[in-house]
Amino acid sequence: MDDSNLTAAVSEALKNRKFLAELQKNLDEADLAVAKLQPVCKACGKCCNFAQAPHRLYASTGEIALLVAKNPPTTAPPLTCPYQQQDACENRKPRPLGCRTFFCEQHQQKPVTSLLQDVYEKSHAKITQLHAKYQIPYQYRELTQACGELNSCE
Repeated sequence: MDDSNLTAAVSEALKNRKFLAELQKNLDEADLAVAKLQPVCKACGKCCNFAQAPHRLYASTGEIALLVAKNPPTTAPPLTCPYQQQDACENRKPRPLGCRTFFCEQHQQKPVTSLLQDVYEKSHAKITQLHAKYQIPYQYRELTQACGELNSCE
């Protein structure tokens, strides 16, 4: 399989229920680790406005597969998350690791931001291991572009 074919890679991931279950478990564990840090979220939606934010959100093949499995992306403007409706996420349970571990820095103390990065790094390492374990093609893609690519294949 051509590693650049995201649609084929996501389709392969969606066929492997054990992979998806382990991946969701890893994401749930990341949520628990994040909750212990008590980061501040003002639900302003600014972190998801990638056209104006100084960052981008990347996700692995498996994370993208989980995200689109029950709720395929809709058409959205460039650098706009198709799952953000005003300031709320419409697809929270399967959201990628980056969504779970990133909080607007102006609301955080430095140690919390650093600890959130640690949670991300440890969980992402497990995600890459899961891809290898289940032989799911690993890609790491900017999320809005990936959703647009998958949406154009419908």
